[in-house]
Amino acid sequence: MSGQGPFDPASGAVVGDSIEPQARQCFTNISAILAAAGSSLDDVVSATFILRDAEDFDGLNAEWARWFLSDPPARMGTKMGISLPEMRISISVVARLPLRRHRLGGDGLGRMAEGEGFEPPVACATAVFKSA
Repeated sequence: MSGQGPFDPASGAVVGDSIEPQARQCFTNISAILAAAGSSLDDVVSATFILRDAEDFDGLNAEWARWFLSDPPARMGTKMGISLPEMRISISVVARLPLRRHRLGGDGLGRMAEGEGFEPPVACATAVFKSA
């Protein structure tokens, strides 16, 4: 999932003016998006964050520990300028998604059916072609 900022989904406004509420909003947004895809924060395998100020790292760590209680995902981050001055953080994640099995329909187009397990944590596209 691409970088998620600390935006309130209803208003679009940046939430909070310090790192803790902003990181909390990022994780809230990420959690909601993952849930809509049938996944959760438990399925996150990697995270990348951008902090506006290096001094915010301790605050991010405190919030991180509240959301990832055990077996936290790998992460990396950097300090970098962020275009919105009130925004202190952006977080992107890679997560496992529910397995979707591909079956050929009568028209030769791939149809997806829900299945058990998980796909690899990568984005991919699948194309099925009929032979002439």
